[in-house]
Amino acid sequence: MLERPHTSDLSIALGSIARLDVPQLLEKLDRYPYGCAEQVSSRVLPLLYLNDVAVSLGMASDAALDQRIKDAIADLLTHQTSTGGFGLWGPFDQSDLWLDSYVTDFLLRAKAKGYAIPAQALQSALDNLGNQVSAATDFDRGGEDLAYALYDMARAGRAAIGDLRYYLEAKLDKFGSPLAQAQLGAALALYGDRSRAATAFAAAIESLKTPDDPKHYRADYGSQLRDTAAVLALVAEFSPAGVDMGDLARRLADLRDHKKWTSTQEDAWTLVAAAALEKNATNGSLTIDGKPVSGTAYQRYQQEHFDTASVVIANTGNAPTELKVSVTGIPAVPPKASSTGFTIKRTYYNIDGTEADLNDVHQNDRYVVLLSMTQTELGSGQYLVADPIPAGFEIENPDLSASDGVSDLSWLTVNTPTHTEARTDQYVAAFRYVENTQNFATAYMIRAVSPGKFVMPGATIEDMYRPELRANTDASSLEIKVPDPNAPPKPKAKPAAPPTPDASSSEEPSDEGDATDEGDDTADAGGTAIKNTMVRTVQVKPDGTIVN
Repeated sequence: MLERPHTSDLSIALGSIARLDVPQLLEKLDRYPYGCAEQVSSRVLPLLYLNDVAVSLGMASDAALDQRIKDAIADLLTHQTSTGGFGLWGPFDQSDLWLDSYVTDFLLRAKAKGYAIPAQALQSALDNLGNQVSAATDFDRGGEDLAYALYDMARAGRAAIGDLRYYLEAKLDKFGSPLAQAQLGAALALYGDRSRAATAFAAAIESLKTPDDPKHYRADYGSQLRDTAAVLALVAEFSPAGVDMGDLARRLADLRDHKKWTSTQEDAWTLVAAAALEKNATNGSLTIDGKPVSGTAYQRYQQEHFDTASVVIANTGNAPTELKVSVTGIPAVPPKASSTGFTIKRTYYNIDGTEADLNDVHQNDRYVVLLSMTQTELGSGQYLVADPIPAGFEIENPDLSASDGVSDLSWLTVNTPTHTEARTDQYVAAFRYVENTQNFATAYMIRAVSPGKFVMPGATIEDMYRPELRANTDASSLEIKVPDPNAPPKPKAKPAAPPTPDASSSEEPSDEGDATDEGDDTADAGGTAIKNTMVRTVQVKPDGTIVN
């Protein structure tokens, strides 16, 4: 894809772990624009180990990166619940044991690196894990969250060695992921049981050979790529007997080479693994523009550098080495509409429920923007919708699913997002489902504020933990005109009568990811029933009438 002039960066990685592309991954995580508890943790977890690399790439000064970690710790503590867990988007949001364990893992690692973690907050987080481990039920397939909690407790010296040995001897082959098996092995290694730890790690390495099942729902934010990276990081830390770390690193690089889109989990654990591997990386004999470098080297260049100069890299030694070159930039042409695993449709409505004519937009006009999504493939259940706002508009009401947001919009009913954000440049809505949900929608209100011609970027939806599942609408453009004081007012259609909602009973979904029908069955614009929602969506004709 062609890029706009002087908007590109080129990064290079040299050395035995160059294929893991550390510079590109650090920059990608740094640019990631959203901030749930998992994503905040994933953005800064690698900086605990790769701060020097980030400084050398010009991402920020050492002091600024240090402050970024401190800010992330403070942010995560605002997500902590009264029971010690961590809500995905805030303290009153849904939590789960795997997420609690992941955030606690980051806090323990940050404390070990010298960062100040409030004692009461960490104690509460560990108490929460201990309480959930004590109340854990038996499983025939699963336990990913339980294994992570046991690993955290072992790192804090609070696990019972009898529990660890029981799960190894009775449940090792029942754990639902290779990472869970490796975390059990790491917990045993922390308690000095190297023999049993090696058994658990060997099981994890064998399980990594099984590819992802697209029909299998994973509640642990993971994938084969994430598990491979995280297992490699643990192997590098604990050095279990009988594991070929070089082979595991090559498998990780192969998996990354075949993935166009990756999640924050996959990127963060790849960087943690790379940091561990770098300690044991062999020194080569290389030069960049005639200057000798040893070990693993990273460089980044802006496009302007190549207007007047080049970069010459030479291997002056006898052994082969690896080189990874990555280029990022702003596309010269907006991406075309695409659909993989989802479809998304964006429709503008007037306040009275009639479809808006975007060829006749005037300053101070208000619109309801309806985003309708359909899931066509089973994903992780955690979906993020983003709609960039044309520069001449601003958001007036970011959550029309709230009861006070629809008091004068009786024609509109949408699904309730887990989280919404009204940013100056985009509307963001996050959805979390524990069962297959085919259709869902969200809406917000905007006002035209500045006359002029503006680009209208496409709206997007992505699965946060299966990011290859995504869709976007076409980009377009529009003009906001100055109102003509002599023009007659726009005709108004008769407001549509609100639909009568269906009554149904609800039941809270179980922790295992299986859910009964919750709330009302919902119909989308095509009339398809949706489970696990609390609203009813309808189709509005241009004359304002509703199609039931």
